[in-house]
Amino acid sequence: YSFCTLLVGLTMRVGLTRRFFSSIPVIDVTEFVRTRQHGPYVTEVREACRDIGFFQVKGLGDLQVRKEAFDALKVFFDLPKEEKMKIHIAKNKGVRGFIAEYEQGNYGVDATDIRNQTGYEEEDRDFKQVFTMGTELPPSYKYYSDDLFAQNVWPADPLFRAKVQAYYDNTWEAARTMFQLFALVLDKPLNYFEDKIDKPMNSMNCNYYPQKGPEDVKRKTGIGAHTDFECFTLLAQGSVSGLEILNEQGEWHSVPPDPELFVVNIGDMLSRWSNSTMRSTVHRASSPSAAARQIIAFFACCNYDVPLVNLTNQPSKYEPILAGDHLAMRIAAANKN
Repeated sequence: YSFCTLLVGLTMRVGLTRRFFSSIPVIDVTEFVRTRQHGPYVTEVREACRDIGFFQVKGLGDLQVRKEAFDALKVFFDLPKEEKMKIHIAKNKGVRGFIAEYEQGNYGVDATDIRNQTGYEEEDRDFKQVFTMGTELPPSYKYYSDDLFAQNVWPADPLFRAKVQAYYDNTWEAARTMFQLFALVLDKPLNYFEDKIDKPMNSMNCNYYPQKGPEDVKRKTGIGAHTDFECFTLLAQGSVSGLEILNEQGEWHSVPPDPELFVVNIGDMLSRWSNSTMRSTVHRASSPSAAARQIIAFFACCNYDVPLVNLTNQPSKYEPILAGDHLAMRIAAANKN
């Protein structure tokens, strides 16, 4: 049986009642950003997290800062490969700097992933280039590891650093706002997560998917099917589509890009925290054939020493695990050659 056939069969067998989605909602959080009060958006986000694990938000983040970061990244990715390789992750501590095509993939599955029950086949490695960065903490930090907290590495162009760092900082503020909204979704106080995200294991991948040429006609995926490891992701899409999400009928659905929206998807950590009342949904990126594609994915996370324990009043589905232990294992698997 194919993975998709098994997925439909499992859904019917265990009596899942979630909708077979074919699109994801757009939720305007402008009022929440302004007031930090309850509103209809709380219910909308709760339903989207429960039924889909993906939604789009309007009214979050600085669009001019986003545009300038995309422009700076285009200049970087247009450089000759030998120039980009000067900051390759193999030359640096941790996962910081440039990653070339076919160097990542086969991301494995978390306990929250439905593919544990349907079967899982490894796919080709990713047809993408990446500039990656993240939280910087000193080696004296109790839970320091190079993979999670190493110093960021930058190309020579100072404008690149200024524009991309500005986007990172602005998007982390947007993510902190989303943590507050997710607290309300989980019936917790607004600032419930605040003391759990003051040394966050955040990272940001700026991905470039080269245009697929005739010699790549059989290659379909820029990133193979996976779930995200962290709490949630804020994804800024460029102008070229490629993101696809999998519903429980085994159907892949495209998420058209919109430069004014963030795509938000729940990661494995928040799915564990919420006892799977918030879904971490399988998704992938197809290789573009019409033009090269750029995206920026900000992976919002919590502190290393935060236990991922059941925050609901329902029987726990998962054994507790420290967030950092979970993330370190997943990162190691994704970057294994």
